[in-house]
Amino acid sequence: MNIIIEGVDRVGKSILAKKLADRLKYVIFHDEYSDWVKVLPNMKIATPRELKLAQEISNVRLEVLLQIAASSNNIIFDRLHLTEQTYGALRGLDFSSYDSIDKRLSGLDPLLILVESEDIKESSEQHGSSLEVHEAILKSLFYASTINRKVKVKYADFDRLVRHIYG
Repeated sequence: MNIIIEGVDRVGKSILAKKLADRLKYVIFHDEYSDWVKVLPNMKIATPRELKLAQEISNVRLEVLLQIAASSNNIIFDRLHLTEQTYGALRGLDFSSYDSIDKRLSGLDPLLILVESEDIKESSEQHGSSLEVHEAILKSLFYASTINRKVKVKYADFDRLVRHIYG
């Protein structure tokens, strides 16, 4: 079983991934969207050419991640499609194909974990900008996801979740 951990910045996704990986002996796949768009002059997509390039990079990135998920088990994805959809949409990218991506992932029967902020204002402050819209979009996408096994968790509940998954 693969595990997908989603959530806004500064909520503890990587900490949860590490706890689960240590207990379950899984591999963590941490992929930052920004690593894929370094070819852009900055993260603010301004021109149609930059928008098209960012969309192509995003599509390739997701296809690679889907192939990894389909070919392997025992992987923890520290962010995947919901984060991509949230942050990309806020940058003006088209994510009309994400329903099919979610359905493909659903067919692989992963566990989808949404890490909610204990205090979104504090997370926003640590991040340097407001994350309230990001979290609202992520929650909406989480509820709309066709993935069957999903759970919401806050930082304070990480250890309980790890024990529950581990058995």
